[in-house]
Amino acid sequence: MRITEILPNLSPDVARYTLDTLLAALPPPVPDTPENRAKHAELTFAAFASLRPANPVEAMLAAQVLASSAQVAYLLRLAAQPGLDPRTARQARTQAGSMARCERDALRMLQDSQKARSAVPATWPPAPPEPTQAERRAAEAAKQRAARIRALDLRLIDPPPSIH
Repeated sequence: MRITEILPNLSPDVARYTLDTLLAALPPPVPDTPENRAKHAELTFAAFASLRPANPVEAMLAAQVLASSAQVAYLLRLAAQPGLDPRTARQARTQAGSMARCERDALRMLQDSQKARSAVPATWPPAPPEPTQAERRAAEAAKQRAARIRALDLRLIDPPPSIH
């Protein structure tokens, strides 16, 4: 599948750069084989596309969410290794908690950006609101008054005397 099909809102250069940077930031799959790396990249692309970034900032936030999530999983896997020093395991769990907060914050920022983008009206400037019944009556009365004034034959009215 082409990158422009996966991410139609991003330019191919931005999408490719973001995905390449994201893949470089992820820990290697377990076990680290060429087949697993290919599956890992495909899963990463699918997860990235599911976050629906529409601009470069949203793409960076989506990459941060995925990188943080992968780092959390890696650190928890490390902390659960049998025979690991308890101090090292505790540090890994602490770092995993910190990374989980980073992931949550980045996801919240991405979602806020997407909500703000969807709240913008499709046309700008927005269409004026429909007038109320009273406003419609006032506008009609003003039109009628203007028509009556235009219909007056002002030639019948004597001009004011000149001072000269």
